[in-house]
Amino acid sequence: MIGFLCILLRLLKFFLFMFLKTLYYKWKPVFFLVIAFIFLQAFFMYKAVETTPFFLSFMYSTKISSSDTSFKTTIYANNKKFAGQLTNREGEILMGSFVYFNQLKQNRFFATDSTSIAQRFKNKLPQNIYNTVYKRLTNTSVTDSVYFNWFKKYLSQLAGETIDSFSIVTSTVVWQPSYHELNDTFSLVKYVFSK
Repeated sequence: MIGFLCILLRLLKFFLFMFLKTLYYKWKPVFFLVIAFIFLQAFFMYKAVETTPFFLSFMYSTKISSSDTSFKTTIYANNKKFAGQLTNREGEILMGSFVYFNQLKQNRFFATDSTSIAQRFKNKLPQNIYNTVYKRLTNTSVTDSVYFNWFKKYLSQLAGETIDSFSIVTSTVVWQPSYHELNDTFSLVKYVFSK
C-alpha cells in the first residue's frame, strides 16, 4: 500500500512539473500567475488565513466531544407555540441570528471578532486608519429593540400573519440516563410590541 502511494505521489509531482514546464514555454504570463497563486496560498496557510475554497485542516480536525446536555429552543408567537415549518435556511436565519445576538449582548454589543480584528490590524496600520477599519468592522449599533423588531418582521413573514408578541424559551435538556427536560433551568425572552 505504501509503495502504491509513493508511486502515485511521484506521478503527481511529474505531471505537475510537466504542466508547469509546458505552461512556462507556451504561456509565460499565466505561468507566473499560477506560481504567484501557489506561493500566496502557501503564505495564507502559513499565516492561518482562511481563503475559499481552501480550508485549514484544523477547522475540521478537532475531536467533537460528546455531551449529555443540550438546549431546546421554542418560539411562542401571539401566545401560541410557533408551529410553522421552517426550511433549513429559515431556521438558520431565525435561530442562528438569535444565538449570535445573545453573544453580542454578552459582549456589550461589540462584534465577537473584535479581538481578531485587533490582532490582524493593530500596529500594522496607521492608528487613524485602524480606528476607521475597527469602527466599520464592529457593529455597536445593534440594540434589543432593533434586533427584536427585525425578529418580529421575519417571524411575521414566516407565519403569514402579524405578530404582536413573541417569547423565546430556551430549556436545558439532559439526554442521559434518559431524556428529560430540566424545567427549572430555562431562559425566557419575552417581547411585546405596542400597536
